[in-house]
Amino acid sequence: MKITSEKWEEKKRLELIEKKIDIQKKRLEIRKEKIEVKKQEIKKTDADEQMLLILKVDMLNKILSNFSIDEAKTLFGSEPVFKNTFSENESVAVKAKLMEIIKRF
Repeated sequence: MKITSEKWEEKKRLELIEKKIDIQKKRLEIRKEKIEVKKQEIKKTDADEQMLLILKVDMLNKILSNFSIDEAKTLFGSEPVFKNTFSENESVAVKAKLMEIIKRF
């Protein structure tokens, strides 16, 4: 009877060890899932930031290519004379900002 009792205790001890191992595996799986979720969030954030940078570059490019009619040089009834919307210093500042954004890619 003592032998079966020892075997039973050994069996229970092994079952307990197996349960502990299963719990550790589940914890590891949960950690892996959390890490994967964080990676996905980072990828989404990076994609959003890239899109925002693209929109900024597009907007600055449109700003630089914008012209207005030079009323001082345009005669009434003739073809209009265009001039840059921004002064040379302002254009340089916009171009510098544009290059700064492009370097982030």
